Amino acid sequence: MTRITSPTVVGREHEWGHLRRALDRCRAGSGTVVGLVGEAGIGKSRLAAGLIASAERDGLHVLTGRAVDTGTPVPFRALFEAVAGYLRTLDAGGTDPRLAAVGPALSQLVPDARSRDAEPYRASPMELAEALLRLLAVVGTGRGCIVVLEDLH
Repeated sequence: MTRITSPTVVGREHEWGHLRRALDRCRAGSGTVVGLVGEAGIGKSRLAAGLIASAERDGLHVLTGRAVDTGTPVPFRALFEAVAGYLRTLDAGGTDPRLAAVGPALSQLVPDARSRDAEPYRASPMELAEALLRLLAVVGTGRGCIVVLEDLH
């Protein structure tokens, strides 16, 4: 059976309004958090996809990750996917120099960010949070950025 989906979302004007305002705040340089919460099948992923498409059209950086169930718990999996996806887009020369101070903490999420001769580093939750904030500040410089993390249940 072929699944047919409409290119437009029907009946979500209220939710789209919240998402548009969040994007407007992002473009203006302000951070915000929006949670799409609800039962399975009500269109959360569809709304997130629309948000991503709108942000990309506006030239914002988009970092995405999903916390899928693999049977083996992976701490911070959604953040790993989002951060790793972004770090892979950087030049082969390594990470942005503005992230040098938090590189060891970021390497906990993305082992590829660690230099070959560096020892594995176990960052505290506070160090990891600071590293993520600095990363998002770097990513969002000039154009802004959004982070979409799905399936965090």
